[in-house]
Amino acid sequence: MLKNILANCSNIIFSIMAVFVLYPFCIKTLGDEQYSVWLLISSAIGYFYLLQLGVPPANVRFISQYHAQQDYDKTNSVISTNILIFSIIAFIILVLGTGLAFVLEKVFKIRNELINMTRIATIIATIDVSSKFLFEVFEDIFHAMQNFVVFNFIKNVVVVIRVLAIILLLRYHNGIVILASILLLVTSIQSLCFCVYIHVKYKFLKIRIKYITTVIVTEIMGYSIYMLLFNVASRISFETDALVIGSVVSVSAITWFNIASNLLIYLMQMVAGISNAIMPKISELDAIGLVNNIRNSYSNYSRQMMLFLLPICLSFWLYGGDFISLWVGEQYREVSGTTLSILTLGYLLFLVQSGVAFPILMGTSRMKLPTLFMCSGGLANLGLSIFWGRTYGIYGVAWGTTLPTIVFTGLVVVYMCRTLSIPFHQYCYNSLLYPALAAIPYLIVYLCLFQLVRIDSYLKLFLCFTTCAISYCLGIYYWFLSNEHKTILFSFILRKSV
Repeated sequence: MLKNILANCSNIIFSIMAVFVLYPFCIKTLGDEQYSVWLLISSAIGYFYLLQLGVPPANVRFISQYHAQQDYDKTNSVISTNILIFSIIAFIILVLGTGLAFVLEKVFKIRNELINMTRIATIIATIDVSSKFLFEVFEDIFHAMQNFVVFNFIKNVVVVIRVLAIILLLRYHNGIVILASILLLVTSIQSLCFCVYIHVKYKFLKIRIKYITTVIVTEIMGYSIYMLLFNVASRISFETDALVIGSVVSVSAITWFNIASNLLIYLMQMVAGISNAIMPKISELDAIGLVNNIRNSYSNYSRQMMLFLLPICLSFWLYGGDFISLWVGEQYREVSGTTLSILTLGYLLFLVQSGVAFPILMGTSRMKLPTLFMCSGGLANLGLSIFWGRTYGIYGVAWGTTLPTIVFTGLVVVYMCRTLSIPFHQYCYNSLLYPALAAIPYLIVYLCLFQLVRIDSYLKLFLCFTTCAISYCLGIYYWFLSNEHKTILFSFILRKSV
C-alpha cells in the first residue's frame, strides 16, 4: 500500500509544481481580471462533477469487492452499467454547460470585452468535463485494482505536457479560450492512454450490453446517494468561495483569495491520494470481518497523518505570506497570506479526518450520519461566507469557511470514536495532541530565525524551512521512535553511507 500512496503523492507533487510554475505565469499573461474570469468559469463548471452522483467511490468499492471474489460477471456488469450512466450524464452536461455560457455575464460583473471570450471558454471547458465523465469508469478501474503506479505515471506525463503547452501557446496566443482548449487536449490524451492500458492489461474486463442491469444500478445508487450528498456539501464548503467572492466582493478579488486556497486545495488532493489507496484495503478488511484491524488503522493512521500534515500547516501559518510574496508578488502578501492563515486553522484537523476517517467510512458503507454533518456544515459555510463577505470582504469569506469546518471535524471524530468503540479522550490524546509535541522544536527554531533572517529570496525561504523541518524530524525521533526503530534507522544510515 505504501507504493500506491507514494505513487498518488507523486502526482500531487507534479501538480503542485505545475501550479507553482503556471499560476504566476497565467496571472502575468492573462492579467488579474481575465484570470479571475477563468477561475470563475472553473468554479462554476466544477459543479457539474456533482452529477457523478457519488458513483465513482461506489465503483471502486464494488469493483474491488467483486474482483477479490473473482466474480468477473458482476465486475463487468458494474463497469458496463456505469459507462452507460456516465454517457447519459455527459450529454446532460453538454446541454447545461452551453446554457451556462450565456448566463455567467448576467450573474457576475464581467466586462463587455470579455463576454464572448467567456462564452467560448465555458463551452470548451464543458466539453472537457463531459469527456472526463465518459472515461471516469476507467479511472475507477485503476483505483479498484490498486494499480496506482501506472495510473499516476500517465497522469504525471500529462501534467508535464499541460505545463509545456500552456507556456508555449499562452505566451503567443493570449486568452482563456486557448487555456481551455489545451486542457481539453490533454484530457483526451490521458483518457486514450487509460483505455489502451486497461484493454491490454485486464483481458477479463469486457464492456457488453448484456452486462447492463437494473440490479447493479440499484446496488450502486443505494451506496452512492450519501456520497452524492457528501460531495455536494464538500463542494459548497470548499469550492464555492470563488462564486461567493465574485457575487458579494468583486470578480477581480477571486484571484487574491484563490492564491491562498489553491495551496490548501492541493494539500487536500495530496491527502485524497493517500485515502484513495487506503479505501480499497479497508473494503477488504470489512468484507472479511477484521474490525480490530480497522480500529487500529484509524488510530495509527490518524497519528501518522497528523505528523505528516503538522509541519506543512505550520509552514503555511508562519511562512505563507513570505512564500506568496516571492511566488506571485509583494502586493499579494498581506491579503492572500492572512487568508491562508485563516483557512489553515480549519484545514489541519479536517485533513487528518479526510485522509483516514473518510476512506474508512466509505470502505465500510457508513456515510449516512457524516453526510448529514457535512451538509449542515456546507450550508453554514455558504450562509456565513455570504453574510461576513458583505461586511469583511475576503477575510469574512475565509472565516465563513473555517468555523463550520472546525465544528464538522469535531463531530466526525466523535462519530468515528463511537462507531469503532475507541475512547474519545484516548484518541484525541494519542492521535492528535501527543503528535503535536513534535512541533515544539520547529517553533523554537522558527522564533530564532525570525529574529535573524529577513526572507527576501527563495534560497533564504528554503534554508529557513529546511532548518525548521530538520528540527521537526528531531522532535519525531525523540518522542515517537522506539529504541528498536532508532537502531533500525541507524543501521540503515550506516549501510547507505558505506
